[in-house]
Amino acid sequence: MTLIVALKLWKTVAVIADCRVSYLPPYEEVDDYLQKIYQIGDRVVMGFSGPLQGAYEVMELVRVNASRYSSTPVADNLRRDLERWIRYKCRRLGADDRKDLSFVIATVEPKREKRFRWLLSNGQEKAKPSWFPYVPEWSIFTLKPSQSRPGELVREQRPFIKITGINRQDHREAIEKVLMDAYGFSFKQPMPQVRVIMGLLKAEILKRQIRNVGGLFQSALLNEKGIQWLGYSGGNFVLEWKQGRFVQRDNVTGKMLPIMTIWEWAENRPVPGSFGRFEDLDMQEAIEKTRRAADRQ
Repeated sequence: MTLIVALKLWKTVAVIADCRVSYLPPYEEVDDYLQKIYQIGDRVVMGFSGPLQGAYEVMELVRVNASRYSSTPVADNLRRDLERWIRYKCRRLGADDRKDLSFVIATVEPKREKRFRWLLSNGQEKAKPSWFPYVPEWSIFTLKPSQSRPGELVREQRPFIKITGINRQDHREAIEKVLMDAYGFSFKQPMPQVRVIMGLLKAEILKRQIRNVGGLFQSALLNEKGIQWLGYSGGNFVLEWKQGRFVQRDNVTGKMLPIMTIWEWAENRPVPGSFGRFEDLDMQEAIEKTRRAADRQ
């Protein structure tokens, strides 16, 4: 299981994902080492949840096809092609590799001057006035397995907030409430707002004991200037973006773990339990104390 969230702020789109890899029985281990959101082109970010073999095959097709663009593509064109590639590959995956395989796609177009028709007495078309606030064009949507057509994906029609990877309705509703409570217009400083949201998501996951979602959170922020990567910091653990990739660090032991891309995973096929957990133990302990105190009352 995976948690991937895409939400629209004022002039920024944030895509947030955990790092956890869980395994089918008889394995009981979980590992925190996988990057689940990726930059495609200059202004598109996509994330996946579900079986890693299926995700790898889709991402490999995306990588090959995206590399064939002769120049930097318009985000809207790339978004349409990306959706087409994903649907094409998912139809050809085996049932096990496509089960619950879902995707989040987010795009933001660069700033472009437009002309607006203002309702003036003379009906003359005027250029946009300088005081008019610029809001970039954006798109976020999820592609999830169809319940009635095996191999087909359907778009989830929900405004502003998209969630994938969490299937239980009560968990989804709790996470949606966290996001709605934290939602706000961040005009100048979306980064602090997204850091708060990641902390709230982490606390909710620990509180609800969702074992298959965890580790640290990674995020991509999209605006008219491009894409910025953002990591999670809490307790003794830090996830940060260094030299073009995410790195996890345990500040107590000094242990560092570079986050694997899906291509590195396919090459290495790590043994279950070989990397372990990067959990926010201080937060987990605080939540347990609060729960025990509530039980005693």
